[in-house]
Amino acid sequence: PCYNEAKNIERLCQEVDQVFKKIAVPYELILVNDGSQDDTLAVAYSQIKRYPIKIVQLSRNYGKEIALSAGIDHAEGDVTVIIDADLQHPPVFIEDFYKHWQAGYDMIYGYRVSRNDEPFLKRCFVKFFYGLMNIGQTRKITPNTLDFRMMDKKIITAMQAMPESNRFMKGLYSWVGFTNIGIPVDIPEIGRASCRERV
Repeated sequence: PCYNEAKNIERLCQEVDQVFKKIAVPYELILVNDGSQDDTLAVAYSQIKRYPIKIVQLSRNYGKEIALSAGIDHAEGDVTVIIDADLQHPPVFIEDFYKHWQAGYDMIYGYRVSRNDEPFLKRCFVKFFYGLMNIGQTRKITPNTLDFRMMDKKIITAMQAMPESNRFMKGLYSWVGFTNIGIPVDIPEIGRASCRERV
């Protein structure tokens, strides 16, 4: 998902390309422009000749959940990675995700080791939120998980078939099931400055 990410698109493409060249796997980068007000779309198109990019243009800003769903709907690979365009999710972790996928895991997700950099009240809210969301649930949402994750094609196929229009993606990731494992991810300062991760 991309929202006003003109300053980050080129670097994102470079870093993603470096990772996939290292693991020697062909890829397609799907950029979902979520109604950006800056030059995100123009910068994305400027990178098409350098990288294997598909651009999905939404008619307005629908928000991250819809943008993620649009990207998933266009995913066709054997495995799909969800990553934010603002670089709060370091692409270098994709290599670790891929190794775990090769080992047999269907979903590999990143999680925050600590939220100590956030205000006390926000940390309390996040703890309350996950506690509330998990009441009575057999498939619980793991706290501090990120949208940054790798999913096998069978998970993508299952999510593409879901009819929900108002989506809470982290809830759907948990609900869909399959084997999964979490990987600790350190969010760099550049990502914290522009962080749009909700909880």
